[in-house]
Amino acid sequence: MRQLDDIGRLAEINSGHRTEAARIEAMTDFVWALPEDRRAKFELDPFSASYGEQVQILLAEITGRDGYDPERDELANYLNDDRDRLASHYVPNFYRTSSSRFVGDMLQSFGAVLKALDVKAGDSILEYGPGDGQISLNLARMGCDVTVVDIEQRYLDLIHAQAEALGLRIQAMRGQFGDAPPGKKYDRIFFFEAFHHALDHQSVLHALRDHLAEDGMVVFAGEPIIPVDGYYRPTVQYPWGPRLDGLSLTAMQAHGWCELGFHREYFVELLMRSGFAVSFRQEPSTDRGSAYIARVSGQTVDLGAPVLIEAVGMPDCWHPGEGAWRWAKAAVAGIPLDRTGRWRSASLDLLNPLPIEKRVVISSDGGTEEFTMVPHETRTHTFPLAESGPALRIAAPVHKPSDLSSASGDNRELGIAVSTIRYS
Repeated sequence: MRQLDDIGRLAEINSGHRTEAARIEAMTDFVWALPEDRRAKFELDPFSASYGEQVQILLAEITGRDGYDPERDELANYLNDDRDRLASHYVPNFYRTSSSRFVGDMLQSFGAVLKALDVKAGDSILEYGPGDGQISLNLARMGCDVTVVDIEQRYLDLIHAQAEALGLRIQAMRGQFGDAPPGKKYDRIFFFEAFHHALDHQSVLHALRDHLAEDGMVVFAGEPIIPVDGYYRPTVQYPWGPRLDGLSLTAMQAHGWCELGFHREYFVELLMRSGFAVSFRQEPSTDRGSAYIARVSGQTVDLGAPVLIEAVGMPDCWHPGEGAWRWAKAAVAGIPLDRTGRWRSASLDLLNPLPIEKRVVISSDGGTEEFTMVPHETRTHTFPLAESGPALRIAAPVHKPSDLSSASGDNRELGIAVSTIRYS
């Protein structure tokens, strides 16, 4: 990515592009390298209030506004106030890019989100930040019970006008993320390129659990959730905060919007702390359609299931689940714990799968415990829970099975294995 030393040059870099698609492509390749002294201010617990205050200071510096207020700063002032005129002449913005590649990418992403939602006629769906509502309109056309929540009344008017023209019913509510009509549970809640506008996203996740049906799920699609080896990792130079690519900086300066990005390990830990288990659905046709899917985790968490397990400071430290077990692939691996206050203690099942003794050190709210596990031994570790605290840390040597036995063709680095967490 090309380095941008002075964000005052954004207007100059934004000019002179032949099409809107060309401008977007160029601006996403520029990144502002945050000065070292500014990055140092984010060496705090990313779940703490003091970290959030640093995010707000940087956001205000970028936008040039006095603080951040979504009621003021998340509006789409480029929209026409005339509802009838909007309805009769409206063309979704992505068609205005003059690029069939960009339009095709958007249409593919809509299809990917519909597949990730996996719903049928009659299911209840809540979308936050729907913009002009193209995905929700498709859901309403297939017979779903759709509710949309947005802070921009003009977008809600536009969705209502489109729905009316198509003979559809969509319930629209003006509000912020986490708001919802009272007394209703939803089979699906989803965000498409919207959750990254939630500055207080930790509180939003707790609110979503109250709006979700027992077997429901929350889908986050098209969000800037960046793995440790992701191309756009340099645009988020801290666990979470304002994205520093040219396109996001331009949007923040022009509109005052909150344009966050998240390291994936932070996002996964946040969901697990909030009582969710999260999986990832890769969309091969477009990254914009890839989705993180969160389900309420319950009293027993199956760590061998196809879910993500990552923690701040410990990204990509586990192999994929293998049904009954999941092996660590790092000498220190983390498991985020449910911090909703529902539980007082937890038990973790461990296994040493290899023909060699392993010295294991587990750090949790209850302190640190060290023990040796002999080959193929299983063990249950029980510990108390606090309402907040770091992830469970498990330290154990890693070995390649192929180095321990000539009969093994397994060249993976394997540490300790874990099976389930049970809360009580």
